[in-house]
Amino acid sequence: MLADIFEHTLQDVYYAENAITKALPKVAEAAKDAKLKQAAEDHLQETKGQIKKLGQVFKSIGKQASGEKCDAIRVSSKRKRREQLSTPACWLPARRSSTTRFPGTVPCGMGKGSRA
Repeated sequence: MLADIFEHTLQDVYYAENAITKALPKVAEAAKDAKLKQAAEDHLQETKGQIKKLGQVFKSIGKQASGEKCDAIRVSSKRKRREQLSTPACWLPARRSSTTRFPGTVPCGMGKGSRA
């Protein structure tokens, strides 16, 4: 049972990381600020590295790397895009280490209701 939960969580994260790789090139293309564009491009490369690491984890448990379509991540992504369009400072995810990732959050703290 624990192994099933672990595998399902890996599939959710794999799905989210792949969704991010589709969105970041659009962010970079739409960016008017050079630093924003570069940050999106850097984040894309980092995300691709995360996908490779997830592939290694899947392989280590004898499973094929695959994403589980996750409605919570899809809805969160749509909501996040709307917030980001209305709050440009939130367009970029915060820098993260290879061990942290929380899909669906607005990491910069500039989302709706922020006092920053």
